[in-house]
Amino acid sequence: MILDSVPDAEVDGKVGRNSSFEVTINDNLVWSKLEKGRFPEWDSAVKAVEAAARERHMEMIQPGDRGCTIL
Repeated sequence: MILDSVPDAEVDGKVGRNSSFEVTINDNLVWSKLEKGRFPEWDSAVKAVEAAARERHMEMIQPGDRGCTIL
């Protein structure tokens, strides 16, 4: 979803702590499952990447009513 919206984005995954899921944009932490207790909504994550690509500033991903599911 991120690459569909921001084709020039570099998206990668790294193994972290057990049950962690963190999202960083340009080395800035914008979501931490360890802190929030759940996954972010994908739409919010995509919007944060879009904002960073356009405006070059980081936005924290806002929690919504539902989290994302990773299969």
